[in-house]
Amino acid sequence: MRQLVSYRTLAVEQIGHMYEGLLDRRVARAPTNKTLLLLQGGSKIKEPEPVDATVFNGLDQAALVKAIAKHTSKTAGTIKKTLERDEERHTLANLGTDDAELLEQAKPVIRFVKDLAGC
Repeated sequence: MRQLVSYRTLAVEQIGHMYEGLLDRRVARAPTNKTLLLLQGGSKIKEPEPVDATVFNGLDQAALVKAIAKHTSKTAGTIKKTLERDEERHTLANLGTDDAELLEQAKPVIRFVKDLAGC
């Protein structure tokens, strides 16, 4: 469950638990002219690699499915079903930004973007 957290209300142990979770992460800086996306990997991918958002722009459905499969290890059938779903679970808030341009760049693969709020 997602909720806003006030650090003033956290116990020392809770802050330590959050910090330990951050230590499991790897930090990378994107070039200033690129948007990198972190996609939800399939069972074969333990830690997904950041992907340049432009890789997915302008592709027809078959090419998009192939590109998503390459970066997630998900099957074509799973990807097609996910793309066909009529849901809007990703918003600016759970992508961790208020940048509408970023949301537009991620639009082709928005249903596969890893929700960082649950990390």
